[in-house]
Amino acid sequence: PARARAKVAGWLRKDPNLDMVLGFVGTGAIGAAQAFKESGAKPSSVYVAGIDGQAQALQMMLKDGPRGPYKASYASPLAGPIQVSTAYGMVNGTGPSTVVLGYTPLRASNPAGIRRWINTQYKPWGIG
Repeated sequence: PARARAKVAGWLRKDPNLDMVLGFVGTGAIGAAQAFKESGAKPSSVYVAGIDGQAQALQMMLKDGPRGPYKASYASPLAGPIQVSTAYGMVNGTGPSTVVLGYTPLRASNPAGIRRWINTQYKPWGIG
């Protein structure tokens, strides 16, 4: 998050009207949301979204709600080892040639959906 926060803070100095950042990974989006907060931008007028549904991002959305800068995360099930093994099998010819990773959209405007995700995907692993 620190590198993304610094990068977005620089962008905001150059263009204070910047109002949207889509993070390729959740940590980048977390840093972007922090930069918007620190810049004094009106959080409800900003849209930050990320991918992965990281626990810190979900907690930020729950805390700030839809009026906060972090509005959405597209969450993949906590299945990193499975995803890595599948990709490895694809590369070395022992696995399928394609894989579809299911992502679930989580929105700050739907705290019940975020809590449900945390309870089913993180709590069993002792996270969140």
